[in-house]
Amino acid sequence: MAEKWKPSEEVRGRISQALNARGLNRQRLYKMVPGVSQSTIEKFMAGTGSQKTYMAILKALKIDDPDLLAPAGLASPEKGRYDRARVSGYEGSYTWIRPAFDNPAEICAFPVTMAWSDEKNCLVLRSGTEYDYSDEAIIHMPQHRSIHITNIEQGQCSLTIISYVNSKGHLFGLMLSLGWVGRGDNWSPMCVPVVFTQDPSLAIPTFGRFGPGQGHYERYAELLSRVKTDGYGEMLSAAGAA
Repeated sequence: MAEKWKPSEEVRGRISQALNARGLNRQRLYKMVPGVSQSTIEKFMAGTGSQKTYMAILKALKIDDPDLLAPAGLASPEKGRYDRARVSGYEGSYTWIRPAFDNPAEICAFPVTMAWSDEKNCLVLRSGTEYDYSDEAIIHMPQHRSIHITNIEQGQCSLTIISYVNSKGHLFGLMLSLGWVGRGDNWSPMCVPVVFTQDPSLAIPTFGRFGPGQGHYERYAELLSRVKTDGYGEMLSAAGAA
């Protein structure tokens, strides 16, 4: 059954940003949207409303939403213009593995799910934990063999680029995000290898952090090492750079 559309925080934020950019307030918006009452707009901005109301507001503000302009079941061009049928094989549960940012000798593993979102009209990455992908991250799939996952929350962004899934259900790549380096409130950009796997023997029900000898640590470490050894990701620096 298709998800019932509702105005997400991202959608409502897009409207608020458009109002601010034009020097308008909510009261002015009430008068700009013909056939839509003030109470309907208030409910919409509180998180309850329809696509019809959204399209009326977009038209009044003279802005386009590429996700709504794309036909249902077909991601917008900026996401790779992939159709749901082509990517249905990616839908399902994964264990996401990466080194811990504050101590790369330890490994973090998270349960995540790739699923189609009718609201965003694309694949999204969801997590059942409060960590990292607690919100829906957007999955971009360009024509070349890579998958790009973007997560933006309150202005903070992370980018993960992974390979297409291989015959054993693994996806390998790199993630760029902010990490805490353990010196006060000192957060710095960090790039780490990541693996998404559908291997049921490595599945975990909740968030986990593992050191040598714990859980699946050795197997996790072996998979992460393949990002570099098998050419799925590389960090380059200029010759002679420190």
